Amino acid sequence: MYIYKARFIKATVDGIDVYLDLGFYMYIKQRVKLFGITINSDKQKEAIEHITNTLHTYDFFVETLTSKRGKVGRCLGNILVQKSDKRENIAQELIQKGLAEKFNTSE
Repeated sequence: MYIYKARFIKATVDGIDVYLDLGFYMYIKQRVKLFGITINSDKQKEAIEHITNTLHTYDFFVETLTSKRGKVGRCLGNILVQKSDKRENIAQELIQKGLAEKFNTSE
């Protein structure tokens, strides 16, 4: 739905905490669940370390996919990392490194 510039707070098993830049020096704290993936239970620590290192290193954007929050208060979205001239989806990086698997939904 929308793409926001974001600042990283922390990564957890439940999601990634960020500040979304709403413009005019206004920020909102939000927990983002990555869309379309499930992190392997035996590699959660490695996945969290990879996310933390990547988001501390590069500028990134959050693309929200719904305007509603889930039952635990997270929004569903993609995190797009700005590397040189292109934006890369961090979920795809996790899949390529074997830290996550694609999650098929019925929608």
